[in-house]
Amino acid sequence: MSEAVSAVIRPDFVSMLEIGGCWLRASPEEPAVIPVIGGELVFTVWRTECARGFSPMPALCRAVIKNGVLAESSAPAVDWGGVIELMPRTVLIETGRPVRQVLDSARFRMGERTARAELVLDGGVRLELLRDGAAPLSFGLGSGNRGSLRVIDFGFARCLAAHIFRDGGEGLAIVSPEGVLVLNAEGERADVLDGVPTRIESLGTKRGHELRTRWETLGGVFVPKEDPPGFYTHEPFPLEGEAEKAAALFEETALGRDVSELMTGSLAEAAGEGGLRDYAGEFSRVRLFPLEEPPGAVTVGLVRKEEGAVTRPDRFRVSFSGGLADDVAEL
Repeated sequence: MSEAVSAVIRPDFVSMLEIGGCWLRASPEEPAVIPVIGGELVFTVWRTECARGFSPMPALCRAVIKNGVLAESSAPAVDWGGVIELMPRTVLIETGRPVRQVLDSARFRMGERTARAELVLDGGVRLELLRDGAAPLSFGLGSGNRGSLRVIDFGFARCLAAHIFRDGGEGLAIVSPEGVLVLNAEGERADVLDGVPTRIESLGTKRGHELRTRWETLGGVFVPKEDPPGFYTHEPFPLEGEAEKAAALFEETALGRDVSELMTGSLAEAAGEGGLRDYAGEFSRVRLFPLEEPPGAVTVGLVRKEEGAVTRPDRFRVSFSGGLADDVAEL
């Protein structure tokens, strides 16, 4: 008899799932949980909300379970051993013909000529440079919905900077007076801050750590400089509940931070000088067990490497006493 597992289906947007003629609602915050007894799990994901000009398309997902183990998955997945977490991505298609829209315009000096620069939305975002007596230049800058243009003096030259807003982030493109795209960056934040092209990306930690890259000028070119992980746009997020504290315990250990405030004295003493890093080893990401657990203990998954759609984290149980981690044991 095949071993039963629990499937946690967590789509990237609020969606309806069609499974064997039945419909279930699921979202990133409230996933659907169903039992699976071996064989195949096949379901269709329909996103329920989308922006104007787009239409949802059904996404067919398939997972193969053999002897309680997730053998295959068409969607990104995590095999926790007895519990599989499926994270399908919803699909949208653009409907209708996009209407050309000029988001912003500016005058930009290019050598002996002055160009009219236009930031255009026409299916995607483009930067167009129109010059009398010269061929127009056009740069595709990806997706977006809003944007602005500025002429900025970076010391070695006055350049044209395009700041683009898109779903989930921003884009920054800089064009030199010679008509060369010298910088094209994107991130959760990407703009010229205090006169310096800057990209800021979230590391996805419970505290909200960020990675900042700044492009300094050296010999007339932009040179990237990466700052250490920190908090560049906000204060550290407070940790709420044992699950967030358990995840932060490992996340901050990986970043080389002091985690003594999250541990009891006895655990700190047992961890020794090397701390949890010596015990847990190297890992790239921290995941939390997708099902609710009894108070006082949290299961954490440490991702060593990610190959293909299925991730198999090493599991650790973090026990708590008085709101602090009191023991860490590998499962």
